[in-house]
Amino acid sequence: MRLCVINNILHDEREIPAHQAMVEACAQGTLQPGTTVSIRGLRHAPPTSQTAPDCYRDSFFQLLSTLQIVYAAVAAAREGFDAIVVNCFDDYGVEQARSVVDVPVIGIGSASLFRAAALAPRIGLIVPNLPGQVEFAARQIADLGLSHTLIDDGIRMDALPFADSWMQSLQEPTTAVARFAPLARQLVEDGAGCVVFGCGGFSLVCGAQRFRSEEHTSELQSPCNLVCRLLLEKK
Repeated sequence: MRLCVINNILHDEREIPAHQAMVEACAQGTLQPGTTVSIRGLRHAPPTSQTAPDCYRDSFFQLLSTLQIVYAAVAAAREGFDAIVVNCFDDYGVEQARSVVDVPVIGIGSASLFRAAALAPRIGLIVPNLPGQVEFAARQIADLGLSHTLIDDGIRMDALPFADSWMQSLQEPTTAVARFAPLARQLVEDGAGCVVFGCGGFSLVCGAQRFRSEEHTSELQSPCNLVCRLLLEKK
């Protein structure tokens, strides 16, 4: 089986090897024998996180991203991929791509949240530091009918602005783990039985570092399951 992962950033041949390596590191030990994963980016898109982080909440950016993700999904289907994963937690273009290709199209946002809700009765979410991101994630959870699973104040934002934290994480991935581990512990202490990364990029970075669980002992002696790359887990 061949899986195509579409990143919601411009396709840059210079960056593809690094992103491909992160995907392969995340998938190590989880894919069935014979299954391969390949990374793709968008051919055309507005400026992304390195230059204009605010654009992710801009409706015009969302429109263009949706269109480009659909084009990328069509191209992947023509290449013969058996399934497509849109690696943006906002799930841009997923519904639209499903209407024009004959292979499964999976959005990591809905897939991760439903999986987390199946693992634990109460969940928490860690999101990147972008304008309006907490409110957007809350609406996303509500639209999926999962608001009842979210603990009180269950969406926590990264301390660093996304553009800064993303570049830092690429240069030194362990810094991402160091920032997110305390947030995960806090969510567990507040009642979350499962924690989700609300960002495809940070999921890749942390997953490649094998940061998938954070042990926490409570009165119930229950561990926190930190969901990093749910879509690549063995069925």
